[in-house]
Amino acid sequence: VRFSRMLPVLEIFWGIMTLAIYKSENFKTVAVLRFFQGLAEGAAWPSIHYILGSWYTKRELGKRVSIFTASGIAGVLLSGLIQSGLQRNLNGRHGLAGWRWLFIVDACLTFPVAFLGFFIFPDSPENAKVKFYLSEEEIQFAKNRIKVNGKDRVDNLDFSTFKRVFTGYQWYLFVLCW
Repeated sequence: VRFSRMLPVLEIFWGIMTLAIYKSENFKTVAVLRFFQGLAEGAAWPSIHYILGSWYTKRELGKRVSIFTASGIAGVLLSGLIQSGLQRNLNGRHGLAGWRWLFIVDACLTFPVAFLGFFIFPDSPENAKVKFYLSEEEIQFAKNRIKVNGKDRVDNLDFSTFKRVFTGYQWYLFVLCW
């Protein structure tokens, strides 16, 4: 599975579920749609961290993961301000409640970013393609740099990956602690 394809598809799926919530008429529908959003989020989060770990050394990785995580938290903090503005300014517009507008605007912001991901997201160095911002020399440099730092690995996401994860104790310990 190429991450540069999988992540934008997950984002589009998440956006579709978000847009569908605005039409929801009861809690059961919202709960089902949120479940499917969670599936997309649950697959995207570790995939993004895997890609970060593919490009950066152990010494660099902590800072990059911190920036990524802090950006998500900042988005949550700012979303309250955005939500209050949407509620104040769009509540009742075109006969829709303000909370419905929240999901419409969220989806409208999600789709362009998701489609941009098809062109921008780099994959891991092992299977990265030359893009407008990434040359063949830079990809080779990244491959060599990661090998030097002890991260020579196989870049596969297949059945054996899931078997390895779900037969180890670490997964269950993490879920229990979380």
